[in-house]
Amino acid sequence: MDDTKLRALMASVRCGSFSKAAEQLDYSQSGLTHMMDKLEAELGCTLLERGYQGVRLTPQGKALYPKIEDVVSAANALYAAVAEINEQTPQQIKIGAFSSISRTILPGVLSKFKQAYPNISADVIVGGRDLDRRLLNGEVQLAFMDAYSAQGFDWIPLFSSPLVAVFPKDDGHDGQTPVDIRELFGETFVSSPEQYVELIFPEIKNHKRLMIDASDDATIISMVASGLGVSVLSELSLRGYEQSVRTAPLKTPVGCELGIATRSVKNLTPAAKSFVSFAKKLKY
Repeated sequence: MDDTKLRALMASVRCGSFSKAAEQLDYSQSGLTHMMDKLEAELGCTLLERGYQGVRLTPQGKALYPKIEDVVSAANALYAAVAEINEQTPQQIKIGAFSSISRTILPGVLSKFKQAYPNISADVIVGGRDLDRRLLNGEVQLAFMDAYSAQGFDWIPLFSSPLVAVFPKDDGHDGQTPVDIRELFGETFVSSPEQYVELIFPEIKNHKRLMIDASDDATIISMVASGLGVSVLSELSLRGYEQSVRTAPLKTPVGCELGIATRSVKNLTPAAKSFVSFAKKLKY
């Protein structure tokens, strides 16, 4: 038997009226009345006398009330035991992330999460454009990625990282003057297949390029640092490489939307839901 009806009965007796009990439980009065009718039908006896002055237990109700209290008390003990077990049982989530994210923001996020949820452990799989496959086959429950890569999945946006032009360190650009994306097309453009930059600027495909068969932005940065060309990457990818290459803002600002993708927010485990809720509250 659903203990909800029993709790509603106890509230009605305690308050002495359906209207007051309904207000306390945030039900409609008609809904509470209907609930009590169903409870009496299930038990096969009349539990409450109803009148202009409110409700009170019938003789049958008085005889059964101690048993009803026992059932509710037992249910409370069960819920408390389940909560205690869940708190003590280690839980695990599997997270996928692009290398740029796993190298920069993810360590700090996981460190703070561990402090807040010590009983939830996280395994991290660093990937590239294979993260969508890993999400689909269940290898990871959550994946930190950009909005373009997350198409087709449930998407939880977290923050935006601006795109910047990337030059070799000895390039003549001052690093402060905004760059028109078209200025970069006169030089060899270093990029990888299906890179989000090519989705934002499809015209890149019509210009001289050095294609890198790797999803790791660090490879592109190394190629640019060696003087093999220029590129456009998110500011996040450049963290830690400030001494290797020179960057400049784009004349027309463009942001790379980053967040968490999952197959279904609705079907996430409690541990994964806790992580998503926690990640949404952080400042990046």
